[in-house]
Amino acid sequence: MTQKALSVGIYIPSKNRLELLKKALDSVLSQSYQNFKICVVDDGSTDGTFEYLSTLNNPKITFIRNDESIGACASRNKAIEHLDTDLVTGLDDDDVFLPSRLEDLLNVYDDKYAFVCSGYFWDYGTHKKSLFAKSKVISLSNALDLNQCSNQILVKRERVISVNGFDANLPALQDHDLWVRLIAKFGDAYRLGKELYIVNDDRGLERISSVQNKLRAIDLFENKHYAIMSKRNRENFSFYRKKIKGDKISFLELLTSSKYGLSNLKMRHAFSQSLESLSKHRLQYMAHGKVENAKLNWLLTIFAPLLATGGPGASRVILLSSCIFFLGAGNTASFGSDFFILMLLNTAFSQSFGFFVLKQEYLGSFKSVLKQSMLGLFSSSAILVCLFFAGIIANIYFTLMLVWILHFYYIYRFKRIANHGFVILAISECLIALACLAIPLLMSLNGFEHPNAPYFVYVVACLIGLVTVMILDNASSSMERKHIPLKSVANIAVSTTASIFAVFCFPFISKEIFEPETASYVALAISCFSIAMLIPRTYANKSMKIMANDQLNWVQLAKINKAYSKIIWLSCIGGLAFTALYLIILGISWQMAVSIPVMIMFVFICSQYGFANLTSLSLHGEEATVAQLNLFVLTISVVVLMLLSLHIIDNSNLYWVLPAICGGFIFRNFRAKRIALDRFNKVHNS
Repeated sequence: MTQKALSVGIYIPSKNRLELLKKALDSVLSQSYQNFKICVVDDGSTDGTFEYLSTLNNPKITFIRNDESIGACASRNKAIEHLDTDLVTGLDDDDVFLPSRLEDLLNVYDDKYAFVCSGYFWDYGTHKKSLFAKSKVISLSNALDLNQCSNQILVKRERVISVNGFDANLPALQDHDLWVRLIAKFGDAYRLGKELYIVNDDRGLERISSVQNKLRAIDLFENKHYAIMSKRNRENFSFYRKKIKGDKISFLELLTSSKYGLSNLKMRHAFSQSLESLSKHRLQYMAHGKVENAKLNWLLTIFAPLLATGGPGASRVILLSSCIFFLGAGNTASFGSDFFILMLLNTAFSQSFGFFVLKQEYLGSFKSVLKQSMLGLFSSSAILVCLFFAGIIANIYFTLMLVWILHFYYIYRFKRIANHGFVILAISECLIALACLAIPLLMSLNGFEHPNAPYFVYVVACLIGLVTVMILDNASSSMERKHIPLKSVANIAVSTTASIFAVFCFPFISKEIFEPETASYVALAISCFSIAMLIPRTYANKSMKIMANDQLNWVQLAKINKAYSKIIWLSCIGGLAFTALYLIILGISWQMAVSIPVMIMFVFICSQYGFANLTSLSLHGEEATVAQLNLFVLTISVVVLMLLSLHIIDNSNLYWVLPAICGGFIFRNFRAKRIALDRFNKVHNS
């Protein structure tokens, strides 16, 4: 019999959790593999569960009613006996299957294994954690060390019956006990390293056994399986007992115990016990997105997002300032020009892919997005080489290294932003900024001055940031492997590039027109304004989930747009004052110190003013419309750049450049507002 012909039975015990049961059932009925039956055991519910199940008219669903509660394990055994399918798998009523769970498990199912299982997401409330996202053949020794099979498996029904199913006499660890008995009788199990369901950690649901029950279950488990447990297994269960009790373990105990395996788990427990308060705050943050301690809550929910969002701009200011101060402004001019062209390419060919990680339908497809983004990386690398031979890029070797490093860094940034993982981003940005400050200082102290110094500094700094986000990344597999239409990527690329093209080309234009020192100050001024955008970007990132919601209405969008517009004005005025003062401190004339940031400020305001309308359109399938609007702005900017670079416009005629660029943005923003309003009116009328 082929896998596609195998029937699967899903057993679901439930007691007084009707609303959660409905979600669990919906997740099974939505499976991509449809050859299944469901057996729900109503274990004496008094909340209307029986009445609800009685109304269901679905041939795939049957149910059993226990007039008196007999417990989850006995209910599971009852359902397994009732089902007549080839295979069975379980689902707790407060958990949910992801859409491809049955199909993916059947694709790897093999009779030579006792059973197959998968990784899963542990849902703390606000944040999820990936567990067991690594494929593995699980031996009997592995299974006796720790439950490495999760709490649900896919197994032949007859095999479960042959070992007498779940042991209802155990107060906890019933699933672990059954998995061990199956492996002992039928051989190794196989775990697919992909998260295929979500386990709910709402402690208010009383899903977690009490400490005393778990400790008693550990004793019963050891007594039951003592004959097949090795010294290693017994040592690991001794650690597990201490973990459940919350006992602290000394460094010597940690070293001694780690030789029996599970070293990562043991180290995490040791740290959590040593840093008990921090561990408690972490769980609060994972569950609720905030902590009780007011100061720590401010750091996690306000300061960390600000630092994570404004970090790239801040690190550029630190880099350019330290290079100008320690290595000389002349050595920084070429880097300033190359860097902003590099970031333009990164926005068009890397961030255009990363943007899709923010969209609801691609939330579980990070690896697929990362793989597809390689096309953008190769494209930006090829364009960079062409720009070098055209004489626009000064240093091809370092810029190529940067384009690769920044590509992966920004893709991982989008993943963190999508999951509101701002703390890790803040840490990485702090390390980048520290490197941008320290390395030029060390170069200066050692008498090292070279035109390539800024490139070298930023390569090292960004590499440190990339390694940080990758090491601290939640190593999860993708729930799905959705393909991004390249037309949609192109639309996003045009849209994002248009908004920054005019600003990011300023350093190149100034390098062509002005002295190298002036070009360095222009690049520095733009970086200062990037810091000024810190609060608007943070607000934008936090608003993404609201704008991506299918239930978004015009009132909500208008509220976001109004708040964002106010923040933009205040930030730009503050950025103008800060940048002008900073440039004066660096020794340039006050006329230049004011005129440079004023021009940049107006471009920033005009480019960002339509953010909410444009982003909401992009997040709701209107990428092509947004791309057309932005293509208009991009065309104006490209024409202006060509006229300047070809010296068709000289310095005496620069006064009309700013109104031309800003006028394009203003027209785009007005049209975006009208289109967004029309869209909401159509949705409302339908």
